[in-house]
Amino acid sequence: MSPGTKASILYPPGRRARFQLDWTPGRMKPGLNADVLSATESERTIADEDIEITGSNVLRTDTLHDISGAVRMLNATGGATDSVILGGHEDANQSSWGHVTWGTDQETEFECLMTLGPAALLVDSVYFVGLKLTNAHAVATDNDSAFFFIDDDGTGGGAWQASVSVGGIDEIVDTAVVTGISTMHHFRVAFDKNEMCRMYLNDQLVVAHSFRGNPADLKPFVGVVEDTSATIPRNFVHRMVISRALDT
Repeated sequence: MSPGTKASILYPPGRRARFQLDWTPGRMKPGLNADVLSATESERTIADEDIEITGSNVLRTDTLHDISGAVRMLNATGGATDSVILGGHEDANQSSWGHVTWGTDQETEFECLMTLGPAALLVDSVYFVGLKLTNAHAVATDNDSAFFFIDDDGTGGGAWQASVSVGGIDEIVDTAVVTGISTMHHFRVAFDKNEMCRMYLNDQLVVAHSFRGNPADLKPFVGVVEDTSATIPRNFVHRMVISRALDT
């Protein structure tokens, strides 16, 4: 695993043992899928072995180490609908982030600490974070998902939305939380043993929705998408943690 990911077995009181991955930016930064095998040393040696970036017109230079200690995701191409998305490496056996199943019936939990800004770059941009089948930001794309998104000129008018899709039926809840510039937000999606999904924003419960009878293996993603070519949106990812019950 890359220096940024710590794998652990947890024994929480009153619960089954859990497998956990805890990622913070370290010596490496998320790069393109091919960077981990690049013949160019300057690309290969700094490429995170667990977390990669995908997206429309994405470049390896779209992620940078920030002085805050976070990874800065900067969509520098400036084109409409261009995107930068963090997710686990999808190559076979490359990383537990992409190889392990994170099922709605496996007591999966995902957390992310993220900051948006500056204010001028929030205009005409969509940010999303959570668990999905694919890395597409549109709610209708995935039949099953549980994620947060913010769209300044779309649903909610600039407040964070909590979206849950079960078997193709979507529910969107307005959290009424308008992102503060340079304010860190704590996102958490947690499934319990009864397949109840609870979504928390800054430790406040905003959604509780059952996935009972509709199990799905989801994947963690954090992304930024441009609505127009007028802005170059950016966000800062400080930490991602994902876990699941060990014996399922």
